[in-house]
Amino acid sequence: KRRNSPRQHRPVTAEDIAQAAQRIRLDTVYRLTGKRQVELNWADEQTLREIYLKPFQTCIEERGTTPIMVQNYDEKTGQFTQETVEIPAVMGVMTAFNRIGCVWAGGNYNLITGVLRNEWGFNGSVITDYDGGGVMNTEQCLRAGGDLKLTAYGSNVTVNMNNPASQYFARQAMKHVLYTTVNSNAMNGYVHGVEVADLPFAFYNLILIAVWLIAAGLSAWGGIAIWFRWKKELAAPKASAQAESQAGPQSEDRPEVEISEE
Repeated sequence: KRRNSPRQHRPVTAEDIAQAAQRIRLDTVYRLTGKRQVELNWADEQTLREIYLKPFQTCIEERGTTPIMVQNYDEKTGQFTQETVEIPAVMGVMTAFNRIGCVWAGGNYNLITGVLRNEWGFNGSVITDYDGGGVMNTEQCLRAGGDLKLTAYGSNVTVNMNNPASQYFARQAMKHVLYTTVNSNAMNGYVHGVEVADLPFAFYNLILIAVWLIAAGLSAWGGIAIWFRWKKELAAPKASAQAESQAGPQSEDRPEVEISEE
């Protein structure tokens, strides 16, 4: 039987707001932050994982590997042995400029550390999108698991190095950057026994040189032809004036010829 009891209401909590936000499907809100217009994107976890994060997950988890040559030092023999090892092909990720919910993507701990590093096993470098100043917090980036910041504003990259926690996160960021560097071609020539070799001459450069010479010759020929045409057009009015001045007096000195009817 249906009860006619009064409906009870309770105050809205932060948990209710979070659950309501998870049900919103990518509603975009623009919030003015100082002189900036920041984009806030809302989506539930299933939408993020199955649509927006899936391409990145595929690149990280199913990425190919790149072979590199390394040398191991044997302390007993004092010699180096060379071997080939495989390193991940994807070693760098750039975070987005927008916010996921109310948290900036480049300072989102759950996104960078929770998903990218802990779940997908990414151990390379994470760099932010370009910060024009006043939008991306450097301390927040480091604590979230980011490593590098793309910016030209030095005043916006300060970190409180007197804080032990800040020192730890900065050390972790440097570790990721160094790991990415040593597992790249940037170390070519810096490993024992490895030298940077000059590439052999590529014969296709002969075709490029011939094309450049032909283009230069055509450009020079065109410039000379235009110059002669310009000089000819300038000289044409003077020649015409001289011809008219010479023909004028001769016509006046000519005798009139009378034609009779006979």
